Amino acid sequence: ILLTVAARRVESSRLDDVAELLTAASAERAEDDETVAISLDLRGNVAELRGHLAAAESYYRNALLIGQRRLLQDSADPYWHHELSTAHSNLGDVARARGDLEAAETEFRHASSIRRRIADSNLSNPHWQQELSTSYGNLGTVALERGDLVAADIEFRRALSICQQLSMGDRSNTTCQRDLSILHNCLARVAREQGDLDAAELEFSKAMTIRQRLAHQDPTNTTWQRDLSISHDNAGHTAQLRGDLTTAYMERLSAMTIVEALVDLEPTNTVWQRDLSASHHNIADLAEERGDLVTAEAHYRRAMAVTQRLVDLDPSNAHWQRDLAVIHNHLGGHLARSGGDLKIAATEFGRALSIRRRLADRDTSNTTWQRDLSISLTSLGDLALKQRRLSEAKDHYDTALTIAQRLAEHDPTNATWQSDLAACQVGLARVALAQTDFEAAENLYQRALSICQRLADQDPTNA
Repeated sequence: ILLTVAARRVESSRLDDVAELLTAASAERAEDDETVAISLDLRGNVAELRGHLAAAESYYRNALLIGQRRLLQDSADPYWHHELSTAHSNLGDVARARGDLEAAETEFRHASSIRRRIADSNLSNPHWQQELSTSYGNLGTVALERGDLVAADIEFRRALSICQQLSMGDRSNTTCQRDLSILHNCLARVAREQGDLDAAELEFSKAMTIRQRLAHQDPTNTTWQRDLSISHDNAGHTAQLRGDLTTAYMERLSAMTIVEALVDLEPTNTVWQRDLSASHHNIADLAEERGDLVTAEAHYRRAMAVTQRLVDLDPSNAHWQRDLAVIHNHLGGHLARSGGDLKIAATEFGRALSIRRRLADRDTSNTTWQRDLSISLTSLGDLALKQRRLSEAKDHYDTALTIAQRLAEHDPTNATWQSDLAACQVGLARVALAQTDFEAAENLYQRALSICQRLADQDPTNA
């Protein structure tokens, strides 16, 4: 019972309660393998939610070892096959959070292989079918983040096909309905990345329809209310890409209204607080595009205030530290673009850089944090170039380029990292132009163009 309660605390982000519950559960029961494995999973969940990825990986690997040992004793035991697949999936989540998409894919494929084997031998068991769908979804997410949109579409459709079959067999299964909405959102993201906004809007609307039905069915279900806010936000993003800023604002505002109601309901829920910060951030981006610069800055600062409170609550939480860095960087960019105080812009960029250096130094293998560092350096390079401080701009771009090259070499198939590399080369080309070094500028532009051409050839559908 205590382990079940602990799991619910993790889901609701009441992380400080979990360690106490796990300790009590360990004292109450003998330390059998099942109890230890569940405890390790939960401790890993808590560490992962706090951004303590090394600790999370350690917990999950110990759970994996228990499962492997038990299967050596009885290779047919379905319970430990399930635990083994869960451990691989958890390790995939950690690798993905670190930005190591190759390792994430490897772990997700291990989980998928186990789940496919069990699902094929238990075709009437909806739980195993649903777990297999989740594995396909994870593989789709990794492919999407690597920029392999074709593979992402294939994996998401495999997952969707399973959920649709399960839904036809039991239309009252709300868990399956929710999974369907998630997968429609995933397919929409693929279409959006391909520049097909009509297809994206269609998939987002399918998700919205499901979520509106669920939210209406039980208005007290906070998970479904949060899902609905995400759908409104997605609709707002799509409208913004279309240039329909009025609709975008209405949808973003609908999302924020739901989130604010959730926060009022449970102010200590850090997930909803983080959602509130994201809502302010999104409205700030939209307000800037509409030319409402005062509103934009106000919402950036509200987002920052919410996130700063989270960081003060748990300074060791790397996710919240990263969120804070993103807001500082975006506020700096807003000030630089809108004709604001460039000294304040430089201060905001510097605060973002400080956080990102600290995170990157904490885990040099975390490619997400390394990329963040490169982005901060590029932002500072852009600002220095704007102020005609050419030597300083070149130094920032050069350092960013070194990171971007390292990432691009680490995974040449990652379209985002290749695009980052091209952006750094363009920055250096602009410096060379300002210095009237036309030969160097042309060479850098050609290198950037070569990368962009290669990316366009690899995915001609990406607008």
